[in-house]
Amino acid sequence: MYKFKAVIDLVRPVDCLTHAILPLFALAIIFGELNMTLIYLFLFVTFAAFCGFALNNIADAELDKLDRKIRNPISQSKLNKYDAALISFLFLVLSIHFLFLLPKAHIILGVLALLIAFLHSFVLKSKPPFDLLFAAVPSIGFIMVYALFNPLDFKSLILSIIVFFSFAIGGLLQEIRDFDKDKKKLSNTVIKLGQEASIKLSISLFLVSIFLGLYLIYINLLPSMLIISIPLAYFLLTPLVKSLTNYKLRKELNSIYLKWGIIVYVVALLYNLFKSFIFTI
Repeated sequence: MYKFKAVIDLVRPVDCLTHAILPLFALAIIFGELNMTLIYLFLFVTFAAFCGFALNNIADAELDKLDRKIRNPISQSKLNKYDAALISFLFLVLSIHFLFLLPKAHIILGVLALLIAFLHSFVLKSKPPFDLLFAAVPSIGFIMVYALFNPLDFKSLILSIIVFFSFAIGGLLQEIRDFDKDKKKLSNTVIKLGQEASIKLSISLFLVSIFLGLYLIYINLLPSMLIISIPLAYFLLTPLVKSLTNYKLRKELNSIYLKWGIIVYVVALLYNLFKSFIFTI
């Protein structure tokens, strides 16, 4: 039981759910319907996410010892690096198995996502601004879901940019949260730019994302009803602006952003389910 809990802490299933599985599930509901290919894609994403979080914990084992509240089971000596690497490898094999059940174009995209995730954990994380390149992984995931139901087009390009910016903001806010710990042993975008400049960059990316979304609505590539989710941006933007002068709030930005991000996904899901219900009446 002790070892099992260590494995759970290693792969972080809750983080996998909120960062990978839930967003892709929301996109799948919005853009298509359940089929076996989509199930294979979800299984690939799930096992790849488990592998990615395990690799990240292996790479950060020494750095995470500086945390006040240590979540990394390797840093807590509950799991050694050899066992963690073996677990990560097993999940990698499972993810590749389901990846090769997907169309050829998806296989290429999946391999690219796995490569970026690996490089981020062991190389890019300490090489600003390439540490933010990890945001390309969920963006690739979005393209993989979208391409199952629609041809890649201008809308998919803009939406993938919005996804990239959204996760880049999440990465910046996580680096802001971990600033005091990270500055002792590595370099990243927030350490390079400073916290205030990184918050301003996050605000800029957020505003550009909103503008791109409104533009897609304006040219009728997204349903006009989705504009009702725009006011939710206030609850994401306000803490960012306040944190420019409130240092304590900076530690909470990542959790605030994640909470309201989930709410936005839920609103989009509810809208799509409501629309489907209306059309079936």
